[in-house]
Amino acid sequence: MVECAPMADSPFYVARYVSLPTDKRPSVHGSVICELANGDLLASWYAGTREGNPDVSVMGGRLTKEEAGKTKGKWEELGVWADVPDRTLGNPVLFPEPGSERIWLFYIVLYAPKWYSGKIHYRHSTDGGATWGLEQTYEDELGHMTRNKVHVAPSGEWLLPLYDERDWSSYMAISIDRGKTWERSNSMRAPFGVIQPSVMPAPDGRLVCLMRTGGRGGLLWKAHSADGGRTWDEPRPTYLPNPNSGTDAVATPGGAIVLAFNNTPSGRSPLNVALSDDGGETWPHCRAVETAGAEYSYPAVIYGSDGLFHLTYTYRRTHIKHVAFNEAWLRAARQGAL
Repeated sequence: MVECAPMADSPFYVARYVSLPTDKRPSVHGSVICELANGDLLASWYAGTREGNPDVSVMGGRLTKEEAGKTKGKWEELGVWADVPDRTLGNPVLFPEPGSERIWLFYIVLYAPKWYSGKIHYRHSTDGGATWGLEQTYEDELGHMTRNKVHVAPSGEWLLPLYDERDWSSYMAISIDRGKTWERSNSMRAPFGVIQPSVMPAPDGRLVCLMRTGGRGGLLWKAHSADGGRTWDEPRPTYLPNPNSGTDAVATPGGAIVLAFNNTPSGRSPLNVALSDDGGETWPHCRAVETAGAEYSYPAVIYGSDGLFHLTYTYRRTHIKHVAFNEAWLRAARQGAL
């Protein structure tokens, strides 16, 4: 029997593991996912004995287009993509450069035990992630961090969402020359700090940025830009809960925004996906991906050429998990409106 892609108006959902724990690397976290021009999916995450330990490396995996079309398709682990002896790594970001075979892998290398000692490094691959070039430094200043995917504007400009771990502010690094040089937007700040921004277009033509917060905040924060991400207005809290945990969001070709987040003011369960048709003002559709009493966190979500949303996330700190679903599956959850 030939396995067929789901009809656009028929709800579809499938789940599979990206990575499995090993004796050497029992702990995993911080995944990201991207789609290559040929339809293959790549994922990256960091793994070791425990977050922050000096044996933590950046790992990678691939799900071919053919395997992605099967309900029981399996990911292939591709091994270590970045490792620095006696230093911990984290927060990888994958970016397939438009119109090129080059893939960017950004990640953090810690130069002391705390995250505010991190420095952004990057490598390139031109063979679909099979091999990676020399490690390069984005900048020498410590404390700047990656987390969520690059946004490519209609103009061709790249927006790399970044944040400063030292004061918990967020900003965009913008490149007009395909990564040769970068300029910074203004910083986005809030009383309890706003970090790990994700950026996407809103239906009104502006860009919208959603950010995690800490302290007693307990809510996701949002900011807008009307000039392509160079300047952002003052962040404001949304009504969506946030337990000081990472989120990610993506816009659909039809203008909807899909958000992956922990729908709770404390803890990292449940893990939910929600949909907004008005640029993130309201979220009338929300469904749970995980609900058990364990950690399900740091989601990364993209919209694939197959018409499916592809979501990866930390599963109990032991696995990276991948779920694929279509818009019909999410919109069927009107009763779950927030």
